[in-house]
Amino acid sequence: MIYGYIRVSIDKQTTENQKFEIEQFCLKNKIVIDKWITETISATKELNKRKLGKLLKQIKSDDIIITAEFSRLGKICYKL
Repeated sequence: MIYGYIRVSIDKQTTENQKFEIEQFCLKNKIVIDKWITETISATKELNKRKLGKLLKQIKSDDIIITAEFSRLGKICYKL
């Protein structure tokens, strides 16, 4: 399964730019997003309180998560 992950940290930010960037990447590389995960939450929040935390618990080894930039994943890189 291929997931598109979008996170904004404040209500004044919008998800449209991130979604556009992911869609352009997918179009160029002939990739189809199976499911979109979108959330408005700070990256400093505990991973288990974020949709990303739930997603990481359910993905399989051949699943893919596509995001507009690594910073959208927040601080999980050193926590995994």
